[in-house]
Amino acid sequence: SNQDEEYITSEEACNLLNVSSRTLERYVKYGLLQKHRRRIGREVFYKRSEVEDLLRIRPVEDIGDQ
Repeated sequence: SNQDEEYITSEEACNLLNVSSRTLERYVKYGLLQKHRRRIGREVFYKRSEVEDLLRIRPVEDIGDQ
């Protein structure tokens, strides 16, 4: 159920994926990852399950960094 979903910070997501925060933002921009807000406020979270799914398909680290 949705209640069981684990949310992690962008810092934790970067660590899991082994990418920079800039690359994480790029994943969001290209629709590879979705930002979630758990309550009213600016703090953004990612679903651990979605981050782990991304690890499996492993997009190229440096999209657009050229």
